[in-house]
Amino acid sequence: MVDQSMVQPAQTPWHRFLAKALELSVGLERIWVESEVQISSEPPRVDIVLLRRETTAWTAAQRALLPDGVRDATAHSILLEFKYGHTPGLTASSKVIPSSAMK
Repeated sequence: MVDQSMVQPAQTPWHRFLAKALELSVGLERIWVESEVQISSEPPRVDIVLLRRETTAWTAAQRALLPDGVRDATAHSILLEFKYGHTPGLTASSKVIPSSAMK
């Protein structure tokens, strides 16, 4: 018999949902959205979303769709780290943490 306290629940890739939502909004304004960016030749991978504009500068339409906290960024690329937490018996919570703007 398997001890249920030792079984880890399946991980939900919440950052993929965030990336898809951003792709369907900011992605329509010539911003490239990517999740699960490979950061080295071998795993691990990180739960991030990378936004790269396809224009020479952020347009007003693009800025209107960007999340608060990164809307005024001037960098070509924006790295968003996605954190999701759930405590049994409590409401799930999530937050998007903008990392340093990338050039």
